[in-house]
Amino acid sequence: GEAIGSALDRFRTTALEKVVLARESVFTFAHGLDAVALLRRLSGAANRSYRFCFQPKAGTAFLGVSPERLYQRQDRLLRSEAVAGTRKRGDSEDADRALSEDLISSEKDLREHRYVLDAIRAEFARRCTAVHADADVSLIKLSECQHLCARVEGILQDSVTDADLLRSLHPTPAVGGWPRNLAADAIAHAECFDRGWYAGPVGWVGSDSAEFAVGIRSALVHENTLSVYAGAGIVEGSTPKWAAISVVRA
Repeated sequence: GEAIGSALDRFRTTALEKVVLARESVFTFAHGLDAVALLRRLSGAANRSYRFCFQPKAGTAFLGVSPERLYQRQDRLLRSEAVAGTRKRGDSEDADRALSEDLISSEKDLREHRYVLDAIRAEFARRCTAVHADADVSLIKLSECQHLCARVEGILQDSVTDADLLRSLHPTPAVGGWPRNLAADAIAHAECFDRGWYAGPVGWVGSDSAEFAVGIRSALVHENTLSVYAGAGIVEGSTPKWAAISVVRA
C-alpha cells in the first residue's frame, strides 16, 4: 500500500502517468523442485498462453505461462499486441459477462491500456513502413482472468534487426509504465527486490522468423526455493486496496 501511495503522489508531482509495481513471494520446500513437472502442472490450467522454461544450470530454472506477446516476426511482417487492464472471470455466464462489460467500459482501465497501445504503435511507426492497429479494444479471456487487448502489425524496415526490436519494445508500459524512464525510476525506489528475468523477453530468433513473449506469470526455481512474481498496473484513480488484490491475482 505504501508503494502504491508513493506512485499516486508521483502522478500528481511529476509527468509519470503509469507504473507497474511488482512483488516477489518466496517459498521454501523440504526437497528440490522439478521445474519441468511444475510447468506441466501450470500448463494444464492455461489457455491462450506461452509456456516457457529456461534452465541455465542444474537446480535453477525460470518458468512461466504468459498470455502476452512482445512481438512475432515472419520475414518482414511484424505483429504485437497491447494487453492491459484486468478483471477476474465470473463463476457463471451472467457474472462473467458483467465483469467483461465493466472492464471494457472502465475509463481507468481503458486509459491504462491506451498507454501500452500508444507506445507499441509509436515504436512500430519508427520501425515499419506500414502500420495497422485494431480500431477497437477487444477482450482476451484466460482461465482465471480477462484483459483488454488490441493488436498491432506492420511491415518491418529492411535494416531493422531483432536486437533493435527487443531494445525498442521492451519494456512496454504493460510491465514498466509510462513514460518509460520515469516509471523505471519509480520502480527502483518502490520495489525491494531485483526483478531479474521477471517480465523480460522470452523467446527465440531464427533466420527468417522470431517470436518473444513477455515473461510474466512467472517464477524462479533455485534448488528447493520458488520465487513467484506478480505485478499490477497503477494509474491515476488506482486505490491501494484493489491494486494489492490485482497483484495477488496476476
